[in-house]
Amino acid sequence: MTYEVNGWIKFCEEDSFENGCLPETAFCTTGTDRFTGLTINDVLKALNEFTGNDDAEAVLLNSCDELGRVDIQIMETAEGYPADKRDLAEFRRSERRLWLSCYSFYVKQVERQPISLVA
Repeated sequence: MTYEVNGWIKFCEEDSFENGCLPETAFCTTGTDRFTGLTINDVLKALNEFTGNDDAEAVLLNSCDELGRVDIQIMETAEGYPADKRDLAEFRRSERRLWLSCYSFYVKQVERQPISLVA
């Protein structure tokens, strides 16, 4: 038995340190990347690496009460890279624009079994 994720959804909004997220800047994108693991922790590790997340508190399991849904929320630069400490410091001083990005994944448990092929 393995666990897998097929694809993802990313929702972004520009975040203003003083005013919060700016809804008029919101956009959504998707990807077809596939992640697998022998354990759920293996899959979560792969998802964190993919998003560049290093904060366990940014990972929401069964998000929005949907079984198997994993949301990872991170701050990103305009180019879509995870914000580093310098970016965040500049953001807090209103010297840099950053986006709050929420990646959503759906983890499925997969049991592969051979089947009998009959013509």
